[in-house]
Amino acid sequence: MHTDGRFERGHGRCRAGLLAMALCIAIAGCEQQAPRSFADFIEDQAAMEGTIARCNADRGGTVDDLECANARRAAAALALAVERSRREELERESERRIAELSAELARREQAERDALAAAERAKREAYEALWNAGLAGDHEPGTAAADAVPTEPGARDLAAEPGVGAAPE
Repeated sequence: MHTDGRFERGHGRCRAGLLAMALCIAIAGCEQQAPRSFADFIEDQAAMEGTIARCNADRGGTVDDLECANARRAAAALALAVERSRREELERESERRIAELSAELARREQAERDALAAAERAKREAYEALWNAGLAGDHEPGTAAADAVPTEPGARDLAAEPGVGAAPE
């Protein structure tokens, strides 16, 4: 033991130095950030892309890195969300096109039905016009009006046959 107090002062300085060094180590250990989470990377895509680039540069050293795993998982989740959105948009577009094609097909079918009905009406009106023209007046056989009178299929024109409908001589 030294009686002059140098030992006690030196020992106190040593303790203070050790305490300061321990405090620096503790602070340095506290400054190390916890790995960013999946949610952090979802919110900050720039950080996610930077972390993935760092992790891809040193694949062997980052195999067990939690931050790299979280960044890759966030990238996969974002890519899946983008793909789902794209697929939904394509499905909506496809449904719209199918509806347009169905409407166009329905319009064409209706036009065909209308054209067929118009042709049938015209045919019936022409037949009725010819029938009405033949019944409208007394026509001499052999005239255009009499010849225009429609007859049933298979009906014989008796006036045209020799000896039929002629007056006996």
